[in-house]
Amino acid sequence: MHVKVTKAFGLTAGTVTTLTATCTTPCKSSGSATGPTASVGQDWDGMLFFEDAVVKDETHINVATIVMAPANPAFEGQKGGSGRAAAEIRCDDTFRRKNPGCVVRHFIPTMTEMAQLPTIAASIRSIQQRGGVGVPNQPLKALTRITDEARIEKNRQAVCGRSVVGPAPKGMQCDEYPFASTLNGGTATPKDARGVAWVPAEENAAQGGLLGGFYAKNRVLNGDHFYVRV
Repeated sequence: MHVKVTKAFGLTAGTVTTLTATCTTPCKSSGSATGPTASVGQDWDGMLFFEDAVVKDETHINVATIVMAPANPAFEGQKGGSGRAAAEIRCDDTFRRKNPGCVVRHFIPTMTEMAQLPTIAASIRSIQQRGGVGVPNQPLKALTRITDEARIEKNRQAVCGRSVVGPAPKGMQCDEYPFASTLNGGTATPKDARGVAWVPAEENAAQGGLLGGFYAKNRVLNGDHFYVRV
């Protein structure tokens, strides 16, 4: 959890807020997070934990209720008020050779691993700067993952096929952005907001592993959104 105070009014000096959570069986929640909420700009992190039951190759969605209870210890006998915020917790066991895991369903993760690949990173940065998709904190431009292998290959051939770009220079391979494994790939995105580049073969080979690792770590399933920062 990350909390940041954006508005404070009244006698707020010394106020702290505690976050706890509940969820319905078979989900179990534990932990709490406490931090200052007395003035605008204060921010802090905390951890809440969820456990759920999910079978192989399936997902399970549970609605967790997060309780926010502000209080001021200096006020004798004060009982903090509370507000409830529902959050969908989605657990899955769908990634091959990976343990099951859970995420807050509507959180959009950001991929930063592509910064390790200088040529690919420069290409993505150039495309994003001229209006490309996947720019962090722009939900309407988020990338959307797809898992249909036929669609992925069609996307790849549409922009990086030999009939489109010609033979590759020695040691180089065609790389496209948006990624072929997204709904935005191929020619789905307007031409001025997508692009291809010749990149070192070793970078292109590493890219697939980094992208697959990001999907698994962040539980990015078919139809889920994500951003890319390079």
